[in-house]
Amino acid sequence: MKQNVGVLDQVVRVCIGFACLGLAFISPPPLKYVAYAACIVFAVTGFAGKCWLYKLVGLNTAGKAAG
Repeated sequence: MKQNVGVLDQVVRVCIGFACLGLAFISPPPLKYVAYAACIVFAVTGFAGKCWLYKLVGLNTAGKAAG
């Protein structure tokens, strides 16, 4: 899959991932596991630059030169 997440979008996703990780440390168990899962999703899509949901919807924030 080609990169479909732009640089600014990647930075925002990684920041949200770290925020979810922080939330996981202070949350009670049911919300803790949701925060861990969100952290993993945001961090992986942020670092990889690829988002399956963007591909499904047809969205591309990486621009035309990405690939």
